[in-house]
Amino acid sequence: MGATAPVLPVRRGNRLVVELAAGPEDVRAAQALRYKVFGEEMGARLQGSEFCLDADEFDPYCQHLLVRESETGNVVGCTRILTDENARRIGRFYSDGEFQLGAIRALRGRMLEVGRTCIAPEYRQGAGIAVLWSGLAGFINLHGFDYLFGSASVPLGEQDTQAAAIMNRLRRQAMAAPEIRVTPRVPLVKSHVPDAVLDAPLPALLKAYVRLGAKACGEPCRDANFGVADVLMLLDVNELNPAYSRHFLKRVANHVSWLDIPVIGAQARIGFLSKTEVKDWPLIGWMAEIADTLFIARGANQTGAVIPHIAERVRFGRRLVIFPEGTTTDGARLQRFHPRLLAAGQLSGVRVQPVALRYGTSAAPDPVAPFVGDDALLTHLARLVCHPGLRVRIHFLPPLDGRALSRGRISEHCRLAIARDLGIETSAHLSPPTNPAAVEPLVSSPSASLVEAT
Repeated sequence: MGATAPVLPVRRGNRLVVELAAGPEDVRAAQALRYKVFGEEMGARLQGSEFCLDADEFDPYCQHLLVRESETGNVVGCTRILTDENARRIGRFYSDGEFQLGAIRALRGRMLEVGRTCIAPEYRQGAGIAVLWSGLAGFINLHGFDYLFGSASVPLGEQDTQAAAIMNRLRRQAMAAPEIRVTPRVPLVKSHVPDAVLDAPLPALLKAYVRLGAKACGEPCRDANFGVADVLMLLDVNELNPAYSRHFLKRVANHVSWLDIPVIGAQARIGFLSKTEVKDWPLIGWMAEIADTLFIARGANQTGAVIPHIAERVRFGRRLVIFPEGTTTDGARLQRFHPRLLAAGQLSGVRVQPVALRYGTSAAPDPVAPFVGDDALLTHLARLVCHPGLRVRIHFLPPLDGRALSRGRISEHCRLAIARDLGIETSAHLSPPTNPAAVEPLVSSPSASLVEAT
């Protein structure tokens, strides 16, 4: 279900940012915006309306993506994300109530459903939905989903003729192949009108889906509660419009332990750059190889030889994590970042994303997690087994567009961004780069919330 209300001018002078809801208060802010758009503006019958909220049984199982005004913090756009894993927990997708989803469920790969998408009236001219979709693209990239689907709403009109006219245009521009079409549980009263008789432009949200590269999976479902028709849109991530695919493909992290590879690797499908001797470690070497690790020999002047391989990977859409310190630390300090390893960050279409790792729950790093100096692997494993409970915080920081920067400047910005997040003092001074997008990207990472693993 999406918003299709009139367009008002974009408010000038306010930068928009996108982020995941961090707690119940953020979720309520999204529910309040949904109520204003769907309940007050569109007159829909909503659950939770007595509290001026749009809340239902799916909300606790979803992650909520929010667009905010950076100056005020006000939520001006939102959508909710239901992953296939959480859909299994609740027993269904939201769209199961409107469509027979057999063709969608038969697709091979990971999928997520988006819904309850809405934008405040003053941001419907393009900025709000563009920021929201870019954040959604980042979420898909980060977590390795193959398909996205969700409903886009269109007005019914008298005897459903307006919805039928919109479908005329959609059939010409963005109709899915027959084998992946779904059947609506409540079809339109009038599902077809001749092209020569009536045609209609696509509403803003539906147009955004099409620009993203999504296809309509058949005829719409009539939604009496909202007074609209819902069109199920499906996006194959491999066909994602490059304009919305801000590749968070090259990530730069501080290095504390061999644990860093499985910890980050558990968050997304991603490769790593590691020293060659790790291949010979029992179990860890096997884990590194299946994680699509690119190995480099230390002390053999092979940095220059490995740079083309790094560039080739990111050009072909394979995300890579680099530990530019070249060694591990105790987590309380950062070593120098080696700029040569970050050369691929200067390529067009590649973003470099700093990642801050902190083992432990307090300001002081956990003393057991670091694998440093003359530590032996088996001895370190024994210490970890005896540890009462190791926790790690992974913070994906806003990405950096390094096209107009030197490798040294990219390295400097990544190191200082990680140091600031970890509360580590550094004597280096962060001067503003010549490329404003480098420090103020339009969209910060949608996964910049903390992730804890045990």
